[in-house]
Amino acid sequence: MDLREIFAEAISRAIDQFETMIASAITYLPQFVAGIVIFVLGWLFARLTRRWARRIAARVEAPAEVENLIVMTIHVGTLLLAVTMALSAMGVKVYALLTGLGVGGLVVGFALKDIIENLLAGVLLLIQQPFGLGDLIEVDGITGTVTRVQLRATTLQTLDNLEAVIPNRTIYTSTITNFRAYPLRRWEVSLGIGYGEDMARVVKTLLDAARGVEGVAQDPEPFVQLVDFGDSAVQGTLYYYSDQTHYNIPETRTAVLTALERTVQEQQFDLPYPTSVVINS
Repeated sequence: MDLREIFAEAISRAIDQFETMIASAITYLPQFVAGIVIFVLGWLFARLTRRWARRIAARVEAPAEVENLIVMTIHVGTLLLAVTMALSAMGVKVYALLTGLGVGGLVVGFALKDIIENLLAGVLLLIQQPFGLGDLIEVDGITGTVTRVQLRATTLQTLDNLEAVIPNRTIYTSTITNFRAYPLRRWEVSLGIGYGEDMARVVKTLLDAARGVEGVAQDPEPFVQLVDFGDSAVQGTLYYYSDQTHYNIPETRTAVLTALERTVQEQQFDLPYPTSVVINS
């Protein structure tokens, strides 16, 4: 076979392959067009569902982060459904494709386990709202004011004016103490009343002094509880409540201690402190 015949055979084979490709493309064209049409319609429907989801989330007054997560989930889910239907229309074996992606997704899921747990915990915290912005809370041994709540972590401004970023998984699985959950908060002052004093008179006078301090709640009223006989005095505790939404707690506590000390000095009450005698032999 000479060079001319080889060249002619190669050209003939190329023409046959091209014709086969054209025939296959023509045969596949309706499926491809149908897939494109389905995807475009699905994309338009996804935009509509995003608007509907945002309106529904706005009606239930969900937090902004939860609202965005709900809208994004519905939008992405609708797009994935549209892509699946479009691929099926094009003749792609979606089940086999999803099986392969599922194995890969399982591996990725294990790798992103901590991130996913923090995101889920963040969503639950935003929905349940055990605390809000500006609340003073204690969690995982850290006390501070909540300054930011995000899907991954919650930020506190500690009492030392430091910033603490705590993963939401840690917060959700820990005991949360919210100091601002209720307006009234109870405080206490330890007392030691000398045995030579009229207990009833001392208690009444100290309670009157506490009631006269601005910031001390009148309902419930302050009260004194005597608890034990000490070495040099009757031990007790004065309890009072203060509305932390209207008064500065440290200032109120200082005012209460100042009023009690002034009353003790004026009335010359005997409030002894423990003493010890050391004998050198």
